[in-house]
Amino acid sequence: MTLYNGFIPDGVIWVVLRSWEEAPDMWWKAYLPSFFDIIIKAFVLKDIVNPNKVFISGYSAGGDGIYHLAPMMADWLAGAAMMAGHPNGV
Repeated sequence: MTLYNGFIPDGVIWVVLRSWEEAPDMWWKAYLPSFFDIIIKAFVLKDIVNPNKVFISGYSAGGDGIYHLAPMMADWLAGAAMMAGHPNGV
């Protein structure tokens, strides 16, 4: 959570998530796309974020999740970036 301190621009809300399940398929759980959908909708409904400027990123195991989740969440995303992960057959 401190990796990017000092590099986050003003006006950016950075939500750092860790998988709830310590498992090889931690980002492949069926509930995750709906979970992220609910989080994004809540921020949009509360007028906290611009729905046209939602980006997701992840590194290491989080990068693996980006490979998997970003295509399913494409309607909500302005962009997605994977860092230091691997595609795991996605």
